[in-house]
Amino acid sequence: MSIEKNNTAAAVTPRRRKNPEAKAAFRDEVVAIARQLFAEEGFESVSLRTIAARAGCSPMTLYVYFPNKLAMLRFIWADIFKAVFAEMEAAMAVQPDAASKLRAYGLAWFHYWLAHPENYRVVFMNQDEGTYHAKADQDGLDQPFFADGELAMSHRRLLAGVFEEGMAKGQIRQMASERCVQVFLAQLLGGVHGIITVPEFNWDPVDALTVDLVEASVRSFRPD
Repeated sequence: MSIEKNNTAAAVTPRRRKNPEAKAAFRDEVVAIARQLFAEEGFESVSLRTIAARAGCSPMTLYVYFPNKLAMLRFIWADIFKAVFAEMEAAMAVQPDAASKLRAYGLAWFHYWLAHPENYRVVFMNQDEGTYHAKADQDGLDQPFFADGELAMSHRRLLAGVFEEGMAKGQIRQMASERCVQVFLAQLLGGVHGIITVPEFNWDPVDALTVDLVEASVRSFRPD
């Protein structure tokens, strides 16, 4: 019996992660596993026990890194949206006017999500359950809802600024800039959602289709 215990202890000891580099590496491993499971099975269907088993640790170990499963999901969302927003903002940065920026944004939106449908499913097909108390932070991980966090809000303010620029120059019809952002994102989201989630539909070639979808969206904001 004592030999068995010693062997078990010896097997567990190497899994201890005392230095920051090892802890960060293991957290990344856990996040990658959770990301795949959430995309394949859905957030509600995946338990911390399942994630822990796949990671080769106990469920209690996960609490060292994340207070709960929702925090893990939001961490994944933040990681995805940092990449998404960087791509959208880079696309807009080289454009000369608001209409061109919106067009570039829309094309980059379709390009990213259609190239990463697994990320789309993790983000938009898992419900944010919210938290009880709001706290200021970088990524919105402790906000009542992820969309209220600074990561998402700062990007929305940037996009609202593009609409305000267009309205000032007569390219965009007068409308509350936040409403413009919501309409624009809803249009883009609807297009991506249909293409990703209804693959059996006989869609036209995606490259041409997305150009037309973006153009229709941008035109909808032109002055009457």
